[in-house]
Amino acid sequence: MTMASQQSIPTTTFTALSFDTEDWDEGGYHEGVTNPSRLTVPSGKDGKHLIIFSGGCNHATVGRVNMRLYKNGSHHGAEVTYDSRTSYANQIIVALDLVAGDYIEVFAYQTSGSNQNTYHGGTLKPWLQIIKIDAASGEGSLVGASCTKTGSTSIPKLAWTAIGFDSEEFDTDTIHDNVTNNSRLTVPTGEGGQYLIFGMGHLDDLDAEKGAIFGLWKNGATLLARGNSTAHWAATNGTAPLARIVTLSAGDYIELMCYQDTTATQNAYNWCWIGMIKIDGAGPDNDDVGASATYGSDENYDGTNFLEQQLDTEDWDNGGYHDTVTNNERMTVPSGKAGKHLVMSTVGISNGAPDRRVELKLEKNGTTELAHMAMTWSQDANPPFFHLLRVEDMSEADYVLMASKANDASEDTRGTLEYAPRLQIQNVEGISE
Repeated sequence: MTMASQQSIPTTTFTALSFDTEDWDEGGYHEGVTNPSRLTVPSGKDGKHLIIFSGGCNHATVGRVNMRLYKNGSHHGAEVTYDSRTSYANQIIVALDLVAGDYIEVFAYQTSGSNQNTYHGGTLKPWLQIIKIDAASGEGSLVGASCTKTGSTSIPKLAWTAIGFDSEEFDTDTIHDNVTNNSRLTVPTGEGGQYLIFGMGHLDDLDAEKGAIFGLWKNGATLLARGNSTAHWAATNGTAPLARIVTLSAGDYIELMCYQDTTATQNAYNWCWIGMIKIDGAGPDNDDVGASATYGSDENYDGTNFLEQQLDTEDWDNGGYHDTVTNNERMTVPSGKAGKHLVMSTVGISNGAPDRRVELKLEKNGTTELAHMAMTWSQDANPPFFHLLRVEDMSEADYVLMASKANDASEDTRGTLEYAPRLQIQNVEGISE
């Protein structure tokens, strides 16, 4: 679901975002006239659902923006918060256990002192997706967990610290324990394979000009994904979404960690989330179909134009989606593999000096923007890292690519370690049934 035009958000008033345009609706989740803000679980569609939101408000000279996920009219613990002078759009990524009649909304809140419009340039405009995932792991089954927290985790200055989770939205296979090693999601015996891992970080009271880094770590040693948040001219909360498709073995565990450089210890609060979903059997005929590729060198921005990211190294390619030489910036749907696809991109900026604007977007067939994130960075010590996640209905020969830009020609994409640009695609046509 998306918006055909801007929506005005009053200052200091939580306002439901109204979605009047359907990209697709399989099952009857949305009614564009009656309660257009809601995605409602239809009769017979009880189960686990992946929720993805992207959007933001126009740039303002003061204040902050909150985008909150609501379930049945109440805040359900997931949100993004950012300084309205630094960010233009951000994402929420969670998985929820829902029953027929449950409905999901996103509420916007801003403190600029006057009305502000939702951003509507390209796909910086808000959109919301809900995808039933009960068959993601093949043969009509799901292996996965989604967790949040009821209290806080103390995060010391300048030290990666694991965030504990004491509340389970769902856990299909004893992946998580609310007490023992409660920061961990562990792959069960016999369930190694491809997983979508995701997290939502939320740190209280960042000092002005300071930042927080959130990371998804494997086995306490390997950083798989990272996302940054920064306070600009005034203190604010720091939030960041993270996601990646990874290959995990039985016994591997995932944690959400935080690193911050404010003047004192801060708290990670109960708006943090972590989740993992096995997606080996989400493709047609329970197949594992998809690709992941990266680029091993820095690429220079020209300060004006979007750079279509080259991808010369494949993590994997199951089905023939990618070529490392010809049109290597593309992931192209092979013959016989049309349908819903999970698309994920990430990029890191090499320098990220203060007051520079950076953007990341996903494009389909070189003309249609699927997702878009933008930020004006305020700190040079921790340069920015972006993640974009979306489910897209794709036909044979459709392709996706990622593009990014910075408004200064001295900036580069990062081509090393966990910073490297990465584009991933996974066929999830069989994810729901």
